[in-house]
Amino acid sequence: MAGVMKIECPACHYRAAIRKTVWQDDAKTLAAVYCTCKNPDCNMRFTFNLTDLRVTSPSDLQTDGVVKALLQRLKPDEKQMALDILLSDGA
Repeated sequence: MAGVMKIECPACHYRAAIRKTVWQDDAKTLAAVYCTCKNPDCNMRFTFNLTDLRVTSPSDLQTDGVVKALLQRLKPDEKQMALDILLSDGA
């Protein structure tokens, strides 16, 4: 499953569960992550900061990518209609 982050308890190294995430900024690049150890003998609760997002490859779903993806799904006559609309609005 993509997008799953596995957290380990710092005390017993057992798997921990994320209970809550509190975003610290509007851009969602800094968060306080609240966790609980799943080991019933440990049961530690801890918080860590998730920070410093770096884009290593830009999304293909930026404006150009979204438009391209939508246009590729259109039938030829629908593409022509979209082009006609764009050309008439630009005149």
